[in-house]
Amino acid sequence: MPDFVTEYFSKSAADTRARMNGHYKTEIDEFSRLATAIISPLQQFDEANPQFDKSSSLHFAYVLMTKGANTLASAFELVLSGYMWEPPTLLRVALETFAVGWDIVHNPTRFESWCEDKKFDSTRSITNAKEIDGVIGKLNGLLSRMNVHINPENSSPAMFLGKL
Repeated sequence: MPDFVTEYFSKSAADTRARMNGHYKTEIDEFSRLATAIISPLQQFDEANPQFDKSSSLHFAYVLMTKGANTLASAFELVLSGYMWEPPTLLRVALETFAVGWDIVHNPTRFESWCEDKKFDSTRSITNAKEIDGVIGKLNGLLSRMNVHINPENSSPAMFLGKL
C-alpha cells in the first residue's frame, strides 16, 4: 500500500506551493510589504533597547508583536501550501496577540494584571481594542465563528486527501 502522507509531503505539497507562488505573486508581494511594515519598527525597537526590562510594558509588547508577526507569517505559509481552514485560526491568534500587546501599553491596570499573572484574560484585550476600532471586534468574531469554534460551517474537509 503506498504511503500517501509521504507522497503528499515530498511531492504534492511542493507542487501546490509552486503553483500558489506563481499564481499569487501580487498577494505575496503585498503580504511582504505589510509584514515589513510590522517588522521594521520592531527591529528598530530591539536595536534601541537591547536589554529586556520587565518593568516596561513596551518590552512585553515588543515580544508580543514579534510573536504576532511570526504567527501571521506562519499563517501565510499555510495559505501558500494550500491549506484552507487552518490559516484563519492562526490569524485569530495573531489578532489576539497584537491586541494584548496594545492593551498592556495603553492600559496601565492591564499591564499590572499582566505582570502579576492574575489569570490575565486576553479576550478582554480584544474588547478594549475594539473600542478603539470596531473592525477588530468584527474580525475576531468572524474568525472565531468560522474557523476556531467548530460548527457545521467549518467542518468540511480541505487539503489532505488520500485514497484507501
